[in-house]
Amino acid sequence: MEVILTLLVSSLTALAIAEFYVLPRWFYRTWLGRRKPFSCTTCLTFWVAVLLTLLTCDWMLAPVYGLASAGLTIVIVKLTNR
Repeated sequence: MEVILTLLVSSLTALAIAEFYVLPRWFYRTWLGRRKPFSCTTCLTFWVAVLLTLLTCDWMLAPVYGLASAGLTIVIVKLTNR
């Protein structure tokens, strides 16, 4: 259950930040907002998943969860942008 929750939370968080611009407008004008990972949805998803995994699960699984979450984000984007 924690795997699914970690993947969904990281995917939806990254989509909200990179695709729907939920952070303040001034953030996206700064140098950090225009650079990776904040300008790339899949990169941001990977790093959010790694951070969530480090905080909640085993540290050895962090890259695996990051890659799985990035893949899930690509699937979500493909399904919603038909």
